[in-house]
Amino acid sequence: MKKKYLALFAIVLLGAFLRFYSIGEESFWLDEGQVVTAISQDFSKLMPDLIFKGSILPEYYVANSDLPSYYVILYAWSRVFGITEASLRSLSALFDIASITVLFFLARRFISKKG
Repeated sequence: MKKKYLALFAIVLLGAFLRFYSIGEESFWLDEGQVVTAISQDFSKLMPDLIFKGSILPEYYVANSDLPSYYVILYAWSRVFGITEASLRSLSALFDIASITVLFFLARRFISKKG
């Protein structure tokens, strides 16, 4: 394995450790509670609010524009892994760990050693 990929592997491992270490020890924060409230509902209630009102709880957060695809994925994730602090935060942690790898390859492509 080349040194640069070994470094990437070490950075991803460190990133994974930092993101998953005690991921479920803190209780839900306000915004996480909003998400739990929304994804605990029936999917047929969740989607119209996202599509037509732009928020998962439009009656509470009228100025907040949400990302519908994230909540659809999180809804499915919660049906597989449950609704706990660790399980819901782990989806975001996995996206975060994947972004380390993407950033590595983007930086490698756009930053040349030649200066």
